[in-house]
Order: sequence, then C-alpha cells, then structure tokens
Amino acid sequence: IIFSDNYKLLLQILPGLELFFLMEIEIKFKKDKAFLIRYLQLIILKFEIFRFRFFNITSNVDANLNTLHSNADFNEMVAILSALSQRLYEIFKLYEYLEILEYLNFILFIRAKFSDIYEQYNLDQEYKNTQLFIRERSFIGTNNISGSQIYIPTNFKESKFFKIFANKKKWYYFMKSVSKKK
Repeated sequence: IIFSDNYKLLLQILPGLELFFLMEIEIKFKKDKAFLIRYLQLIILKFEIFRFRFFNITSNVDANLNTLHSNADFNEMVAILSALSQRLYEIFKLYEYLEILEYLNFILFIRAKFSDIYEQYNLDQEYKNTQLFIRERSFIGTNNISGSQIYIPTNFKESKFFKIFANKKKWYYFMKSVSKKK
C-alpha cells in the first residue's frame, strides 16, 4: 500500500520513510510487527486527513509540491509524520541514521512553526543539502552505511545552522542531566 501511486508523495516528503523500507530489516517479534503496522496506520491516517481537508474542503484540485510547501497545515503534517517515522528507527534500533533524521526533522519543525527563521537561515537549501541518498543517486563525499546502497552526507555537520543546533542540543541534555542530579 505504502508504495502505491496513492502514497508516492508521502515517500517523497518524509526523509526517512522510503529509506526505512529499503533497508532489509528482519522483524522477528510479533510485537515489533504490531508497532510497525500501528505507526504506518498513524502516518497514513494523518496524511489522509490532510489530503481530505486540503483537496476536498478547500476545493484544490491540483497542487504541486511548491504549493503544498507554502501551506502551513502541510508543513505541520510533514513535521509530525517525519517525527513518527523517526520513531521507527528508534524502535528497530537503527541508530546510525538518527542524527541526520533528528536534524532533518528539526528543520521541518522550523518550516512548520517558524517560517521567518526558516527563510532567514535559508533552511530550504540546508534541507536539500542534507538529504539521504538511495540507490543510484549519489553524493560527493558520502559515507556508505553498512555496505548498503544507502548514502548519508556528512558535510551537513559543517553548516552554521547545524552547529547552532548541535550546541543547543548539548546544552539541553546537559541541563537535563544536571536537573536529574538535584
């Protein structure tokens, strides 16, 4: 279902969803299969609700990705679904992808809630430069993960915005650990 034409857009807008399905993950336990099915149901449900509201209620018949990106509800839906898809990586212990997904999700959150900051830091370009590359698509200076055909760029860690993000994240976890010790 998720690879049908009906959900092709969903795979395009969520940075980690297609990658998750392209990896050969062995699901051993029924509990893990149930988690996967529940998360996919949530992702599809949220997507369908947006699609119904946007196309049926607003009478939009045809919209391209640029039009959708200018819609606040679309950007919020993408940020939420991306965070849900990141949770799949945590459940299935795919930790090598979490840092880049967390960063991409943060950019999506800023696009959804703080469009002025998104534009100020040119995060659209930052997001495009920090994509995961799959199969035949390649990236100069990439790291090949686990001998697969999946490539993750590492140059995103050199950007000004990532450095701000990483410092704030370290500060947050430091303060969280200090408050637990009290």
